[in-house]
Amino acid sequence: MRGFASMPDAALQRDSQHYTGRVTQSGRGFASSSEPAQQSAAPAAESAQQPFIPPGRIHNAPAPPWTPTRELRKRNFLPRRMGHLMEVLDREAQEKAAEEKKFPDFEAGDLLELTLGVPENKGREAKVRGICMAKRRRGYRTSFTLLNHIPGGGPVERSFPLYSPTLQSIKVLGRRKVRRAKLYYLRNRKPSEYKV
Repeated sequence: MRGFASMPDAALQRDSQHYTGRVTQSGRGFASSSEPAQQSAAPAAESAQQPFIPPGRIHNAPAPPWTPTRELRKRNFLPRRMGHLMEVLDREAQEKAAEEKKFPDFEAGDLLELTLGVPENKGREAKVRGICMAKRRRGYRTSFTLLNHIPGGGPVERSFPLYSPTLQSIKVLGRRKVRRAKLYYLRNRKPSEYKV
């Protein structure tokens, strides 16, 4: 095997052009011997800019420079997220359900009477009374919790979706003045304070 010092300049330049990915006019990596000497030999300025790459090594281009953090631009990916689509569908379902069923406005502390259709009992109506202990506003998934005391059974706490198909009507029996949005403290009070 010949050393690099004994190789002529044309051969060294030819090997460097091959391994750096440069293609000659003949369409091959190696320069043809029939081509003129001026085509195979590059100017001294061009050879000085390109470093010599020994044969048997692959020249990899350097990675692009990274973008500084201060130069990064914020992008709004909200329309591309599935959450945005779910919000739109939730809003449309809420508007449609609000048009079909007109329920009165109620807050925590109001005495309510619900009319439910029981699917297990051939869709017959059932009345449920209680004090509204909490109301969770979640768009189409809005729900509320009723608390009541049944004689001989004890306290009963039930949660109902506002736009449930089994909920037919809501009637406000009375309103109580409260200072909280969640009346969970009624669980530890006497039945006479929340019984309807």
